[in-house]
Amino acid sequence: MKYSEILDEILEMENRLLWREFIAPVAGGRKVRARIENICLECVLQAPFSGWGVFEIHGPGKARLMREAEVWEKEAYLSAFPKASLVLFQRDAGGIWWAQDLRFRRFVPVYLVEGHLPFDVICASFDGVNYWHVSADPGGNPTKAQALRQAFESETDPSFPMTGRERDLYETALLLKRRNAETRRDASGRRIEEALRLGNGKLLESVQMNDGYRVRWKRGNTVVTSVVGADLSVISAGFCLSGRDKEQDLTSLASLLATRPAMSPHEGDY
Repeated sequence: MKYSEILDEILEMENRLLWREFIAPVAGGRKVRARIENICLECVLQAPFSGWGVFEIHGPGKARLMREAEVWEKEAYLSAFPKASLVLFQRDAGGIWWAQDLRFRRFVPVYLVEGHLPFDVICASFDGVNYWHVSADPGGNPTKAQALRQAFESETDPSFPMTGRERDLYETALLLKRRNAETRRDASGRRIEEALRLGNGKLLESVQMNDGYRVRWKRGNTVVTSVVGADLSVISAGFCLSGRDKEQDLTSLASLLATRPAMSPHEGDY
């Protein structure tokens, strides 16, 4: 087939699909994938969208959202694919749930999950690339899931004997929880250190509290202990600001220390 004939065929296909509507899921982005007339398409959306929608093709590789899909349309779409039982165990920073496929015992992302908690068992449809949430799995045990969540919160063993699969999943979830906590602590420490550095201060120690951090820092020979919120706004400066502590952040606080009369080396340390 000549190149010109291939080009004509592609143009004919694009014209045939123009203004066609289709149903598809989108997981928090600007691209939607669909199969129309056995043709696989990936289209860029006019605006970001997440959920189930009815889209219209309005140009080569372009689509726009017409409306959100009805429940029956979503169910019809999902019914075309094989079902899998999954156990949810973690939702990542992007809002995507991770789960264990009970048949293959592999960890997979599952998209557009609604109304579930860690260790719930759900049904999902697998389209050959992604798992899409369908519903709660009727074979799941909500009482066991709740017990696992309670143990997970306190990082203790559940009060019932676990199967090998359940123990593997539970220990994996605990490991990820601890690693994520360490990562957040490291990131918070770097953020606090940088805020102080911009004000010519130096971090000595930071301890996370329920509503923020207790920060021990110094500028020159003066050591100060301040309490700041999660956004590093000042709750308690650690030295006298005549009641204007909450007007500051950690960077401005370190800068202000240089404008005050000389303090004893540990005057602000408590």
